[in-house]
Amino acid sequence: MYSTKRSLNLPESELVISIKELISNEGTLIGRALNLLASNIGKIIQGSSSFTAGTVNIVMGFILAIYLLGDKKMVLEWIQKGIQLVAKDRHYNNFSTVGHRFNSIFAKYIACELIDALIVGVVNYIAMSIFRMPYAMVVSVVVGVANLVPTFGPIVGAAIGIIILLLANPIKALWFLVLTIILQIIDAYYVKPKIFGDVLNVPGILIMFAIIIFGRIFGMVGIFLSIPLAAIIVYIIQEYIVPRLEARKAKREVSLLEQEDGILK
Repeated sequence: MYSTKRSLNLPESELVISIKELISNEGTLIGRALNLLASNIGKIIQGSSSFTAGTVNIVMGFILAIYLLGDKKMVLEWIQKGIQLVAKDRHYNNFSTVGHRFNSIFAKYIACELIDALIVGVVNYIAMSIFRMPYAMVVSVVVGVANLVPTFGPIVGAAIGIIILLLANPIKALWFLVLTIILQIIDAYYVKPKIFGDVLNVPGILIMFAIIIFGRIFGMVGIFLSIPLAAIIVYIIQEYIVPRLEARKAKREVSLLEQEDGILK
């Protein structure tokens, strides 16, 4: 039979004492690890709870989105009937017009996000093929899909691509990181503002300001909704605020002309 005493060539009493010292001594690696674990157990539990809660919220949100899409027609009918019951016909027509416009803006926004993700994935595949990087198709699909998620999506896509390439060629993984940084800068500061600006009729500079401002105020949600909110703000200004200001200005000019005519008479 295998004997611990023989293999370590130590008396049994000394072996027990050595193990106890190894575990209890704060200066040892095991002691430090145990102390670190004990002092941060609250943070670990809190972080685990937050991660679990966030995962549950994402799953529940996805399930609710599926149900809403399935019952979209019925939900819209209920909303329309509710507005008809509490609002006058003139206000209902305004609400209906604005609602259809908002729906069109969000639909175009989603379409633009898909187009932008497709462009990023295709360009990433072409660049990886030019530099003869392995797993170009798989990595490009991951990068394109991850690009749909604002802010952290490109980071996650880049991280996954780097991990895949590290297994094959670490040097290629480094070049992939450089390629991803260049591609994301071009996409964020030129491609995305250009696509969204042309489709949603919003100036690219306004989109950039919207991403910065709403991101600072509302965080991730603000970044995700910044572009459609910018389009909605432009629509409200063009269709409601500007015409009212022009009508008020015209009325003021007519009033001044009438006053001048009265003075001349």
